[in-house]
Amino acid sequence: MPKKKQILYPVFFMMLVTVIFTLSLAWINEITIERIEELEGLKTKKSILYAAGVRLEEEEIPEYYRTSVETIETPRGDIYRISDGEDVGAYVYRFTGSGLWGSITGYLALDADFNTLLGVDFVSHSETPGLGGRISETWYKEQFRDLEFSPDETVYVIYTPSPGGNVDAISGATGTSEAVRTILNESMDEFISLLKEVI
Repeated sequence: MPKKKQILYPVFFMMLVTVIFTLSLAWINEITIERIEELEGLKTKKSILYAAGVRLEEEEIPEYYRTSVETIETPRGDIYRISDGEDVGAYVYRFTGSGLWGSITGYLALDADFNTLLGVDFVSHSETPGLGGRISETWYKEQFRDLEFSPDETVYVIYTPSPGGNVDAISGATGTSEAVRTILNESMDEFISLLKEVI
C-alpha cells in the first residue's frame, strides 16, 4: 500500500498544479483581452497614418483617426481614405507577400492622384534579425516616402544603382530586398487598379 501512495501523490500533485496554472492563465487572458485588442487597434491605426505621412502623438491618434479616416470595404481588401475636410490626402492599402523566410505584411499609401507613393510601413515579417529584419527600421522605410511615378509605369520601386533607381537595398539581405521590391511593385499595381475601379 505505501508504494501505491507514493505513485498517486505525484500524479495528484501534478494534476492540481496543472489545473491551477490553466485557470490562472485563462483568468489573465480574460481580464487583458480588451486591452490587448485596444493596443492592436492603436498599432494598426498608427501604421496606416505613418504610411500616409501623418505624424501624431500617440494620444492624438484615436481622435484623428475617427474624424479623418474612412474605411472603404472592397472584395480585394479595405482602402483607408485619409481626408482633411473635403480634401483627400491619401489612400492606404494593406499588402501581404512572400519574403525570404515568410510573409511580409504592411501598409502603403498613395496620394489622391495615384502618382506618388507617400510611404510604407511593415507591420509583420519573419525576416532574419539584423539583416532582412532591417526592413522595419525607420531609415529603410523613409526611403519610400514621396516617390513619384507616372501613371503608365508598372515598376515603381527600383533599387540603386540600376537606371532609374529610387531606393537602396539592404546590404547582406539581397533576398529580402528583392522580395520587398516585388511585393511593393505588385501591391501598388493592384492598389492603383483597385482605386480606379472604386474611386
